[in-house]
Amino acid sequence: MAGGEGTRLRPLTCNIPKPMMPVFDKPVMEYSLELLKKYGIKDIAVTLQYLPEAVEGYFRDGRDRGLNIRYFVEDTPLGTAGSVKNAEEFLDETFIVISGDALTDFPLDEAFEFHRSRGALATLVLTRVESPLEYGLVLTDREGRIRRFLEKPSWGEVFSDTVNTGIYILEPEALQYIKPGTRFDFSRDLFPFFLAQGKALYGCILQGYWCDIGNCRQYRQVHIDILDGKVKVDIPGEREGNIIIGTGSHIAPGVSLEGPLYLGANSYVAAGARILAYTVLGQGTLVELNASIKRSVIGQDSLIGPGVEIRGAILGTGVRAKNRSSIFEGAVIGDRTVIEEDAVIKPEVKIWPQKVIEAGSVVGESVVWSERVPRSLFTRRGIVGDVNGQLAPERLAQLGRAIGSLLPLDSRVVVGYDWSIPGRMAKQSLEAGLMASGLEVFDIGRVPVTAFRYATSELKGRQGFHLMSRGDQLQVKIVNQQGIDLTKSEERSIENLLNREEYRPIAAERMREPQYVPDMVRAYLNSIIREVDTGLIARQRFRVAVGADSGGLTDLAVKLLDRIDCDVVRVDGGSSRSTFDGDAEMAVDHLASASSRAGADLGIYLVDGGQQLCLISPQGRVIRDEYMLAVISLLFAERYGAVYLPTDAPLIIERFARQMGKEVRRTRAASGEFMSELVAGGEWEQLRFYWDGFYLAAKLLEQMARLDADLDELLTGLPLFFYDKRELPVSWRQKGMVIRRLAETSPDSEVQELEGIRLRSEAGSSLILPDEDRPICRIYSEAFSQEIAQSLSEFCVETIKKICQEKE
Repeated sequence: MAGGEGTRLRPLTCNIPKPMMPVFDKPVMEYSLELLKKYGIKDIAVTLQYLPEAVEGYFRDGRDRGLNIRYFVEDTPLGTAGSVKNAEEFLDETFIVISGDALTDFPLDEAFEFHRSRGALATLVLTRVESPLEYGLVLTDREGRIRRFLEKPSWGEVFSDTVNTGIYILEPEALQYIKPGTRFDFSRDLFPFFLAQGKALYGCILQGYWCDIGNCRQYRQVHIDILDGKVKVDIPGEREGNIIIGTGSHIAPGVSLEGPLYLGANSYVAAGARILAYTVLGQGTLVELNASIKRSVIGQDSLIGPGVEIRGAILGTGVRAKNRSSIFEGAVIGDRTVIEEDAVIKPEVKIWPQKVIEAGSVVGESVVWSERVPRSLFTRRGIVGDVNGQLAPERLAQLGRAIGSLLPLDSRVVVGYDWSIPGRMAKQSLEAGLMASGLEVFDIGRVPVTAFRYATSELKGRQGFHLMSRGDQLQVKIVNQQGIDLTKSEERSIENLLNREEYRPIAAERMREPQYVPDMVRAYLNSIIREVDTGLIARQRFRVAVGADSGGLTDLAVKLLDRIDCDVVRVDGGSSRSTFDGDAEMAVDHLASASSRAGADLGIYLVDGGQQLCLISPQGRVIRDEYMLAVISLLFAERYGAVYLPTDAPLIIERFARQMGKEVRRTRAASGEFMSELVAGGEWEQLRFYWDGFYLAAKLLEQMARLDADLDELLTGLPLFFYDKRELPVSWRQKGMVIRRLAETSPDSEVQELEGIRLRSEAGSSLILPDEDRPICRIYSEAFSQEIAQSLSEFCVETIKKICQEKE
């Protein structure tokens, strides 16, 4: 399989396909061919799509390598299985599919023996990895028969650390299930079909080295692993201890060599140069006087000038780094780029091919393209970063330009912000980038997140952007045209574009002035008023105590309650936190005290731009988090077609809803997935109850008026349950292993259909869910007493700690 474009390896793959990426002066695909030949496989079909002539021109018909190679070129991408189907005429017996852009030394004979002994139609070669997010997860039984798999999961979906390597052994009959000329994937289409039909689909776990060279970090790591002897591959050159020197290389007197390292054929190292550990010099490279290189990969025919310092970088073919220039950790320099004298390339900068960096320049950003994207751009609360760091003004402009390039030219987007000065600054910075992408920007000014969602939908924006500040932290909330959060797949699309670092160029005359749209808050409040019986509420003359985590939210809540003739008691002094933790707890307690003193019928406290609501009953009962979820799910259940609950919602709510005769549908915990399922089910009001605290407060008052009951009386019909939540630090590399071990060692465990794993006992249950954004696992325990719920969480904590210690 050699059709890979290698977009995540840019700028190294701008001019060559991924299988032709050099590893120790040989295309990475050549190692796959050598492995196949080692196990007696000499008849080889190569599937091509991107720059096919580069592969064909290098390997030709394979006779000089003792191979018989044929090429099958796709005019349009056919997917992994579709491309193999395209070579069907060649495949008349049991065959192996292997990637041309991954490096492995797996014992393929063991895989063939496994395949034959099981009578398999298809066998997937599997391995275990520390961080499984970028691969397809596979779960097998004791005989190796595949029970379940999932392509590129989120941490919440991880159920194992065993992954699909993209190496398959297939019988020709397997190709009968692939329609010719159509896009068809093994992992997304063919293998799920085999699993559903009960076909002989197996997974064989092999020991050995395997690396899918998917990004620049992995590309450099492959070279380090080879130097460390972790991979059984043939590297040309003579060995002097842990130093490999290619034919025709010259090392001048006074050169300092510190292995392990590799000097390619015909390279030249001048006096005084220092070539330090884990350096790879491509063939024909010239290193001049007093240059110093460490932990770097230098492409063929490059020139490293006098006094140059390179640390932890990758240089493409024919790069010229001139006198005293410096290139630092994580930088990637494209082919034939010239870095002039005394220039400094800062860490993580990418420079596209054939650029000229002027003398004395200090380059802190990628040239033409933007900075490298962090592993996780999005968090549970959107894009979050420091106002002077990750989300500084210049970076927000770049973010706007990159995201704007995803949308069609002239698309309408809606932008709003909170009541803070940093929020306004961030809005203006992001708007600049969106304008530079050729978008029509509607500026709705200062609004809560809830009104912003409404405005994006009402104004028919393709996307919406809301900026909110909490101290030094900025939050960028992105919603789609329906005003709901992006799904994980939509977030990945944005991350992939940022990783490619490509902007759409726009002529100046096509850039538009932002249009200010006034009174969206009033329109939003009117939309709530239209949905409630104001006369019914007014006759009760409820007294309501109101607070929020910002003065702007409190102002809007007071306006809404005034319009439905409530007697409002305003309680200021709220926390600036966006969730119910830390200072927010004190603010809620302060509101509860004020509510009690005022004899209020209801207390409400709004946070997170009005999206979350805390309720205080006349008896001082505080309702939030899971208990608020129960109120939303059950108190208004008669209005729903089905009750929707996220994965981490307590089971007692689901059981109670079913007892009420309601269908319950579970969704993934991420807000985008949860909202999308609600929209797909037509549950717009339920969506609004979950994510609009203003709307929920108004509808709750209406319910109290209709039933002539206060909140305490309404709550008597809801189930009593006890819930305990914990966060346990678990490293990224251990998360998948922890979930797998829990599934293996706990006979009463249940791998969730959607996310995480649930451990059950007679006393209750615990859900263990790996966090998406942080190196932690979340534990959610429920039982019939708080003491038991806490003990269940403690048991999970100790079990996970033991698993992590065993790994170490």
